[in-house]
Amino acid sequence: MSTPVRVAGFVAGLVVVFVLALGVGRMVDPATTPAVAHDTGHSSNHAASGVSTPTVHLALTARSFGPGVDVPVSFQVQDQDGHAVTAYDVEHEKQLHLVVLGTRSLTDFQHVHPTRAADGTWTAQLRLAPGTSYRLYADGSTSGHDFVATADLFTTGHHPGPGPVPAPATRDRVDGLTVDLEQGDGTAALRVTRDGAPVQLEPYLGALGHLVVIRADDLAYLHVHPEDGATPTFMVAGLAPGRYRYFFDFQVDGVVHTAAFTHDVGTGMPMGSEEHPDDSH
Repeated sequence: MSTPVRVAGFVAGLVVVFVLALGVGRMVDPATTPAVAHDTGHSSNHAASGVSTPTVHLALTARSFGPGVDVPVSFQVQDQDGHAVTAYDVEHEKQLHLVVLGTRSLTDFQHVHPTRAADGTWTAQLRLAPGTSYRLYADGSTSGHDFVATADLFTTGHHPGPGPVPAPATRDRVDGLTVDLEQGDGTAALRVTRDGAPVQLEPYLGALGHLVVIRADDLAYLHVHPEDGATPTFMVAGLAPGRYRYFFDFQVDGVVHTAAFTHDVGTGMPMGSEEHPDDSH
């Protein structure tokens, strides 16, 4: 299976796609440049292609929303002239993947697939907590060029205050399943068990799992798909020093689950100091 990679960052209200020296792509610190559609290539050893690509950005129809379940949020992916993009490539069974993350404690993660109207307006049904800010990552491809465009939205109402980003851990428990994160040399393998026995994963959106990696300090974004093999293994080499949140989507018995982890890179923390907590997240 090929290993497409998406990377993006955000600075000073401008959306940017960035590259940070990864074995499967490259990523650098965000810069104040527009978001660009970029050709990531579709191999496990991608390097920047140098292909000229169009500029795109994510335009929300509103920036503030009331909290609730299944809140409709509409937006367009627009080109540099403000025209809606209406032609998309199908990648991993969808024309667009929308990743949504609450920016307070980096625990409220959603990976949804909005519907598109004829005029290029997308609408997603989101779960939004009161008094919270969210980062949206629109992840797709047009005319063979991959892009990630981002924007922020905010919700009305009172929030008791942000909790801390969860401490580093290599185990999560989700709906009776135990998921272990095994960090290798530039790889992240995810093993799923139930009562100690391995669980057979089912294909979800054309892969045995999807891994989204978010850097805590600047919300930099990486989306990778697994290498071939029975155990989902993702290439994550070359991450810059910092704290990261890993979100692993996988399917078992027809149900999609998300396991979440915190992982520190290059901060002096020995690998063995990450814990296996009893409680999820």
